Amino acid sequence: MDIKKSIQNNWKNLLFGALYFIWGVFFLIYKTVNIPKPPILDKFRLLLNLAVLAALLFLILLDWWKDWQKGYYTKILFSGIFLVIAFIVKGHGDGWLSLVMFVFLIASASINFNYILVAFLGFSGSVLMGSFFLSSRGVRLLHNLISVRAGHGVIRYSLGFNWVTNPAQLAFFFVAAYVALRGKKTTYWEMLLLELVSAYIYFYTDTINPFLLATALLVYLAFERFRGFKPLLLRGQFFKSIMSYPFVLGAALMFMGAMLPQGRIFWLLNRLINRRLWLSYNGLLEYGIHPFGQLIKFRNQSGQGELLAGYNYVDSSYIQYTLLYGAFFILFILVALSMVTRSVVKENNELLAVVLTLLAIHAMFDPQLLWLWYSPFAMLTGIKCFNPGQDRQLYKWEEKLSGFLRPKVKQA
Repeated sequence: MDIKKSIQNNWKNLLFGALYFIWGVFFLIYKTVNIPKPPILDKFRLLLNLAVLAALLFLILLDWWKDWQKGYYTKILFSGIFLVIAFIVKGHGDGWLSLVMFVFLIASASINFNYILVAFLGFSGSVLMGSFFLSSRGVRLLHNLISVRAGHGVIRYSLGFNWVTNPAQLAFFFVAAYVALRGKKTTYWEMLLLELVSAYIYFYTDTINPFLLATALLVYLAFERFRGFKPLLLRGQFFKSIMSYPFVLGAALMFMGAMLPQGRIFWLLNRLINRRLWLSYNGLLEYGIHPFGQLIKFRNQSGQGELLAGYNYVDSSYIQYTLLYGAFFILFILVALSMVTRSVVKENNELLAVVLTLLAIHAMFDPQLLWLWYSPFAMLTGIKCFNPGQDRQLYKWEEKLSGFLRPKVKQA
């Protein structure tokens, strides 16, 4: 029976993985790689989003039909509310792209996460290596931008991407996904290779945050492999509590930091994290927080990669999403992510808990938390929150609703 069920469900895994690969490779190139973008790409972009959206909604409806038959009304309600919010706020980010990104989270409910990781590693690794190779060969189609870090005079290279930080951010998520997929099977040689690639990118891009986080993850993995992967951090209540709610803690720290009085402590912290506190404070002051977000055009960089006057781009995922998508959206996401991390800690999956904690730290300073062309981990919200998994005891209101909706059978 289990084998038959596995075969029946495998087509959904393959379809979802194929959709994610095609959509991910296109938008990773479109959004991050420094190539010419003729007008025809905009038409293809819209068609791709609509085609993928239709396929994802089909998968969602299939899941809802099965959940309805089983009486999982809470799950349908929870995912339905998120779908409504996604339609409301889609125009505040990147239109149809933002909507498809959010719908991916819901559609991933019944998908094996390994298929998602494989698809991500396939398209992100191909784009990363392809960009390095073509830009190093001086291919005209791919321009290698050069910038100088203000105040330090350090020369930074984009390695074929449209901004110098892009390859470093992508490399961090690649390392995190690779570790999550390989887990205990990761060899020391694989760890060394991943660290060398991360160091190579750091040397040329001078982007410290993702490099430090990737290195911390690989050091932890090497240490745990040496110890035979015996849970260490989750044995202590302090670390267990932190790793149960890392995203809530990360968001709270960023909001608290942005709201600090602008004295010596504020400016010291702001300097340590490269003006991110000031940019967050300025964003909150300039735009404010709205229940369902607002349309914001951040002033950041020109098409040539040059910084614009009045730069006000908010890097923190927590604060940027709050400004763009609103208070309801960020609260919903933080609750969903907390359900994920609590589930992972409860399962005693320390390696994945460490990965998610590092992602929560990364989201404090960078905006890629939900950008699925950069990271697949947001789709754990669908798997952990929108999928009942195994049979559970129904809430009383669900039992009453189930009895009301199901047809009554007359006794003979």
